[in-house]
Amino acid sequence: LVPSIIISKLIRKKITSEDQLTSAIIKEMGYSTVVEESRRLDISVQEFLALSVGTIRGIESQQNG
Repeated sequence: LVPSIIISKLIRKKITSEDQLTSAIIKEMGYSTVVEESRRLDISVQEFLALSVGTIRGIESQQNG
């Protein structure tokens, strides 16, 4: 959902709070892009962000595991 270059940036920042990570995703991608991608996938913005946070946390755990 989130482009890999943005995922790399966010992982390097080591953001611990899900709320802060959600805000960082919106900041990096731009709110209009988040809305457009949500519509394209036919999911809500909240679902898009939750899936994005989950994806980033999953990648982090694989790298740390």
